Amino acid sequence: MTEFAPPRTEIERSRRAIVNVVDVLAAHAESLTLVGAHAVLLRTMDLDVPRMPTGDGDLGVTPGLVGDLPSIETLLADAGYEHRTTARPGLWGREPFDEVDGTRSYREKIDLLAPHGLSGTESRTKRSVPALQAAHGKLAVGNALGLELAAFNRSVLTVTDFADPRLSTEVFVAEIPALILAKGSKVGERSRRSPECRVDGWRPSGSGERGTRQGGLRHLRRPRRDRPRLRPLA
Repeated sequence: MTEFAPPRTEIERSRRAIVNVVDVLAAHAESLTLVGAHAVLLRTMDLDVPRMPTGDGDLGVTPGLVGDLPSIETLLADAGYEHRTTARPGLWGREPFDEVDGTRSYREKIDLLAPHGLSGTESRTKRSVPALQAAHGKLAVGNALGLELAAFNRSVLTVTDFADPRLSTEVFVAEIPALILAKGSKVGERSRRSPECRVDGWRPSGSGERGTRQGGLRHLRRPRRDRPRLRPLA
């Protein structure tokens, strides 16, 4: 049995989690899209910007592309993953350990997130995914605002493990326009800018994939004749 070099930093552990979970959920590969910090890193490798640490991997899950079997909940549980919390769906972890303050944490952390607009819920505050609950359980996948474009604006890339390049996988990765919209929604939802949001939000717009970025954003543009006209104030 091949032994792989263990990840030692947060970003190495989260990259390992992505590689592992994509493999575990291979039966639902068409529904998975890498989003978040690791997608930004892959799409902006041409930029001379230091990596920002990130402790978890983010995988978008498109409900309409997920089959009823096998169950996502069962696949992850059989692979040793467990819910990091029951207060919010979609948060999974493996290799638990206790922090210095006694709180429970995980060396591998992955977030499974369906686009809010495709999740089947009408509430902006509920994190559940009614479209998947019957077949996959209430806690298997959560939802997030701003991931809708990522379900369509994506392409397959190879994701290589940071700690051991012998480990890799292929998965759909969100394109630059989808990442910009997702990050903008995340910043707006938090209503404050953290260091991660500032740098990651700048990276996609600074990427050299100008043609791809403009092409994707055309889907969101409205023809001039369809735009509401502003009337001067009396």
